[in-house]
Amino acid sequence: MHIRAQINHAYRHMTINPAKLRSLGYKQLGQGAFSRAFYHPDAPDVVVKIGSRRSRVNRCRHLRDAFPDFAKAIIRGEIRSKFFPKIYAIMEDGDHFCCVMRRYQKFTGRNTKRSITATASKLNRGWVHGTPNVRRFGRAIEALLTQWTTLDICGPNIMQDSNGTPILTDPVCYS
Repeated sequence: MHIRAQINHAYRHMTINPAKLRSLGYKQLGQGAFSRAFYHPDAPDVVVKIGSRRSRVNRCRHLRDAFPDFAKAIIRGEIRSKFFPKIYAIMEDGDHFCCVMRRYQKFTGRNTKRSITATASKLNRGWVHGTPNVRRFGRAIEALLTQWTTLDICGPNIMQDSNGTPILTDPVCYS
């Protein structure tokens, strides 16, 4: 199925109810502190991500998820980077959200994952100095930082596209 047809397929099934997605044939790929990702066998290149701004995980209760605002900023073209995911649609209902986005694979590059995490920690202390690629990555992350956000760059939030480029699927939270 062509990517546009897959996006339309997922768009027609957007819901914040995981049981409804399962009844429509979606399978859960994984879950994090704020959200879950589902895919359909007929549309394997896109996922439906559903979640809540508030976490049910005790260690994250003091944080609020910034993903819906991150996704809307990408859709509106306010932020752009090859390191950010392709977002096709987002729907919000109170504190809950549903998003259609491109499907990415788990990141396999151990050294790159370490350098991304190191870059993120350096950003918390000031401007990043390094190779042009590191500076480009740093500028992408700095666009997300405000006085109300904290970086959430950790292993599960770093995926990769088909070319092996690291993709930061959910890089910030509200503190």
